[in-house]
Amino acid sequence: MRRAISLVTTLLTCTLTAFGAEQVQREFQRTVAVPTGRSFQIDHSFGNVAVRAGQGREASIRASIECSADTRAEAEALCGQIQISVNESATAIRVQSNYPQDGGRRNVGFRANFDIVLPENTPFEATNRFGGIAVNDLQAAITINNRNGDVRLIGGRGRRDVENSFGDIEVRSTPGDVRVKNSNGMVTISDAGGGVEVTNRFGRVGVAKIGGKLSVNGGNGTVDVRDVAGDASISNSFGGVTVTGAKGDVVVKNQNGEVKASDVAGDVTATTSFAGLTLERVQGDAIATANNSSMRLTGVQGGVNARTSFSGITVADVVGPVTLSNQNGSVTVESSATRCQPILVTTSFSAIRVTIRDGVGYNLDARTSFGRVSTTIPLRDSSRNTNARNGQFLDSSISGRIEGNGNCELRLNNQNGSIDIAKSVN
Repeated sequence: MRRAISLVTTLLTCTLTAFGAEQVQREFQRTVAVPTGRSFQIDHSFGNVAVRAGQGREASIRASIECSADTRAEAEALCGQIQISVNESATAIRVQSNYPQDGGRRNVGFRANFDIVLPENTPFEATNRFGGIAVNDLQAAITINNRNGDVRLIGGRGRRDVENSFGDIEVRSTPGDVRVKNSNGMVTISDAGGGVEVTNRFGRVGVAKIGGKLSVNGGNGTVDVRDVAGDASISNSFGGVTVTGAKGDVVVKNQNGEVKASDVAGDVTATTSFAGLTLERVQGDAIATANNSSMRLTGVQGGVNARTSFSGITVADVVGPVTLSNQNGSVTVESSATRCQPILVTTSFSAIRVTIRDGVGYNLDARTSFGRVSTTIPLRDSSRNTNARNGQFLDSSISGRIEGNGNCELRLNNQNGSIDIAKSVN
């Protein structure tokens, strides 16, 4: 059995106040019983919806209504045509706003702002247009579809599922999973205990203190991620990506935007183009690919595999094996490995410089064309190929054994650029 209750109430229309218009304000309040297991739904437009958790098993529904027109009588008549229906079923309480057609009239407006108090364990669903939604401390699942307004969910527990456009989204202090889809607005999520999934276009994404896995799909806005307990997967374009503090693996795919990742406990796989790529303090392996972009990778405890073009690569304080490929850009490698790790470097039209730790053994093979190869490290069983250029005799290739523990490969290939090999000072 369904019971419909018609409430005189609410809402905002195109322009609430026009020059010289008369305004009418009224308040409405209604209380409805909410048995355990019954959800609360609202279908609204032209106004804000504020929801907070309360005690007991009743829902308190308040509506603040404003109407404007050329005369007070017209404004009162307009408000009189606005209704809110409340329908109760075995599974849900549904609130819906109903508005009159303005018939092309100008200089009229209306809006209604809801203030709703629900039993804290009531599942909540909302559809709203041209207004914001705010929910505080609700201990149940929340599903929101909004347009042209901000959405703010603070506290409580249960899954949060939000879609919005032309407004910001904020979700904070919830132990459950969060799924957010937005466009033309910012997304901010913090202190979420579960997994987080974000899709956004034409707006910034800021995510911090996530207890589970993270997935971000952005575009035309920056992405800033901090303190993720699980794996993080981030896709973006035309905006920078920054990841600071991740206990799992990190995967970043970006286009036309900078990538920075630091303090990552797992592996990092990063791709970008036409912007810089920086990885710092990575406990696992680092795999980096950039087109027309510079790279700097420092403090990598695992291996490094990096590829770029038309810009430089710098790898410093790396412990694991190193494989670097470049075109038309310089390569600098400072290995801090205390045991043998392979180092393989290729570039063209620029210089290669490699520094290794004392006491680590390598089999060196360094070759270039239209350049020189030089090393300050004594070699055993060495061979050299020397060419005369501009009246000077320059080594174009050097191979031999660098004394020390291990028997790893140190292979350096260049074209139209020099190669320098040295031991680190420390």
